[in-house]
Amino acid sequence: MEKATALSLAEQKSLADFVGRLHVDFEAYTDNLAPKFTAGLDPESAAMLASLKKKSRSAETYLAELEDQLESLSTQVEEEAAAEKSKSTLPHESNSR
Repeated sequence: MEKATALSLAEQKSLADFVGRLHVDFEAYTDNLAPKFTAGLDPESAAMLASLKKKSRSAETYLAELEDQLESLSTQVEEEAAAEKSKSTLPHESNSR
C-alpha cells in the first residue's frame, strides 16, 4: 500500500510538473509569437486564429483546474497514508510493551 501510494504521489507530482511546463510554454507562445503571426492574416484566418486562441485559453483553464484537483488529491492521499501508518504503528507499540 505504501509503495503504491508513493508511486501515485510521484506520478501526480510528475504530472503537475508537466502541466507547469506546458503553461510556461503556452504563455511564451501567446505572449511573444502570436502577434507576429497575426500581422498579415486575411479576415477568415484571423477569425480562425481567434477561435483557436479562445479554445487554448479554455484548455489552459481546464489544465489549471486539473492541477488544483491533483494537489487536493495528493493532500488527501498523504493524509490517509499518514493515518494508515499511525494506525498500523499503534498496535505494534502496544504489543511490544
